[in-house]
Amino acid sequence: MVGVGRRESGVSPEPPPRSRDRALRSLAPTHETAGLFREASTSVRWLMVALDAPGPRGGIQRYLAELVARTPGVDVLAPEGRTGWAAVPGLAWRAHRRLAAGGYTGLIVAHLKLAAALPALLACHPLPAVVLAYGMEVTCGRFKALERWGLARASRVVPVSEYTGRLLVRIGVPADRVRCVTPGVALPAESPAEPHAPGLRLLSVGRLERSEGYKGHDRVLAALPALVARFPGLKWEVVGSGSALPDLARQVRDAGMGEHVLLRGSVAEDELARCYRRADVFVLPTRHLHDAAGDRFEGFGIVYLEAAAHGCPAVAGRDGGGAEAVADGETGLVVDADEPGALVAALGRLLADPELRRRMGEAARRRVAERFTWEHAARNLAGVLAEAAPCAC
Repeated sequence: MVGVGRRESGVSPEPPPRSRDRALRSLAPTHETAGLFREASTSVRWLMVALDAPGPRGGIQRYLAELVARTPGVDVLAPEGRTGWAAVPGLAWRAHRRLAAGGYTGLIVAHLKLAAALPALLACHPLPAVVLAYGMEVTCGRFKALERWGLARASRVVPVSEYTGRLLVRIGVPADRVRCVTPGVALPAESPAEPHAPGLRLLSVGRLERSEGYKGHDRVLAALPALVARFPGLKWEVVGSGSALPDLARQVRDAGMGEHVLLRGSVAEDELARCYRRADVFVLPTRHLHDAAGDRFEGFGIVYLEAAAHGCPAVAGRDGGGAEAVADGETGLVVDADEPGALVAALGRLLADPELRRRMGEAARRRVAERFTWEHAARNLAGVLAEAAPCAC
C-alpha cells in the first residue's frame, strides 16, 4: 500500500496528553497581550517573509491568508517564481532591502526553511523575530543545522499544534519561547443535512500525494470490508487529488470495493460544504511515519475543524495534530491508526449510533465556535507579537 511505514528511530511520536485543551491554553498567549497589540496596531508594522504566498488553496497558504487579513500592520513578502530552497536567497535579499528602509517593529518568518537566513538578517537588523512552524518541515529536509541556528535567534516560535511544538522543543527550541497558534475555520450558517442516496456515508478530505501516506486513506480502505459487511449500504466519499489518487483507485478495485467508494478528486468550495453536510462521519486516521527523508505526520489538519463546523463527528489518528482538533469521546474518537481493529471499532460505534453522532456533531460545532475560529487564531497571534516586541506596545 502507498505510504505504509513503520514508526522507528528518528523523532518518534509520543502519546497525547490527557487534557489537550488545558495544555493548548498553557502554550497560548494571553488575551491581555493581544489587547495591547490591538491598541498599538496603528504604529506597529511587521514584515512577514513567506515561502508560500497567502491564498485560499493549501493549508499553509490559507493559514497565512486568514491571519494576515485579521492582523493589522503586517506586510507580506512572498516568492516571485522560484519556490522551496531555491527561493530563500532571493527572499532574504528582498527582506534585507525592505527592512533597511526602516519602519518595521519586527520580522515574521513564515517557514522554517527561511529561518536559515535569520541570523544574517538579524545581524543587519536587530529586531524581534517570530518563526512559524507547521509540521513535517521540523524533521524533514536539508540544511537542518542552518534552520536550527536561525531558530535559536527567534524571540518566539509558533507551531500550529502542540504536537509540532513538542517536536520543536525536542530539537532544542526553549519551551518558554514556544507559543501555539492553532488554525481556525469559518463557521457556516446552520443548515439541514444534505440529502444523499440511502445508506451511511464516511468522508475523507485531503491531498492524495505519495509523500503523504501518513494521512491514512489506506487504513480506511483496509477497514472498509468489515464495515460494509455490517452496514451494506455504506459509502466512503474521498475528496482530494494528487499523485497518489491513481494508486488509491487501483487499490479500491483490487479490494473489490468499487461500488462503495466515491473518488471525487478536487471539488469547489460550495460542493465541499455539501460533502460535509451529507457525511455521517468524517475520518482521517493519520499516523507518524519515518523514512529516509525524515518524520512525516499531520501538523494539525484544518479539515477536522471544517467537518466539526458542519456538525460532523470525526475519527482521527492518535499521532499528529489531528488529535488536538478532535476531542476524544466528545466531538469524535481518536484511535491508534496502526491498529486496524481500533479503526473498525471506532467507525462501527459511530455508524451504529445516530444519537451519539448527533451529540458529538453538536459538541464539535460548539467547540469550533468557542475556540477554533480565525478570529481566535488572529487574537492568539496578536498576543505572540506583543510578547515578542513588548516595547512597541
